[in-house]
Amino acid sequence: MGESFLAIKSKEDLKKLEDSSFPVFAWVNPRVVTVTPDFQRVYLNQEEFKELGESVGRAGVQQPPTLNFLKGELVVVDGTQRLKHAEAKGISQVLCKIIKVDVLTHAFLSIELNKHVKENPLDLARRVAWIKRHGKFTIEEIGRRLGKSKGWVSTMLQIDELSDGLKKLFSMLNFSLRDYQTALPMLKGMSYEEAEKLLGSCKTKQELFSILNNLKGQTELKMGEATTT
Repeated sequence: MGESFLAIKSKEDLKKLEDSSFPVFAWVNPRVVTVTPDFQRVYLNQEEFKELGESVGRAGVQQPPTLNFLKGELVVVDGTQRLKHAEAKGISQVLCKIIKVDVLTHAFLSIELNKHVKENPLDLARRVAWIKRHGKFTIEEIGRRLGKSKGWVSTMLQIDELSDGLKKLFSMLNFSLRDYQTALPMLKGMSYEEAEKLLGSCKTKQELFSILNNLKGQTELKMGEATTT
């Protein structure tokens, strides 16, 4: 089976791809692959990560990662964790699908193909924000490409702008997209430093939203008093 595909065992073997018709499947040594920090998952579910490692240890990499032959390198589009686990388990050949697209198409595909990124608002927001910064796209255009609304894209950009402290807190509390959509309007008018000080000790989402709801009630009360005076 291995002989029917290209074998990319070292950086020198990347030359084999120069005259290839893409997409192409190849057996790739995980050490040859480049992971771009902008598209690397930062907010990992540790239980999910452990389960994936155990699966790779038992049966190898079952779903071929997608790599992009970009500027003479193989860059991960989808499958970083599978490749990391394969390397850690001493697996020197992983069957991969290799494509050749520009960096912006790469960025869109890193969202469209990656189930786990789509499920994690923080990592998803990082990639959407990267596209907005580096591409000449409007919010509407990004939404159309991803099949999402303008409001959804705006939420992603707001999430990415959060401070590292708030991102860490919301990640620890396993915030869903709905949680962000609820919390973001409640944080308006508050600096990130104030928000971290107010919410930093929260251990549950219930506790956090209780504080925000109380704050919202106090604000509305003050506004009501101001309009009656």
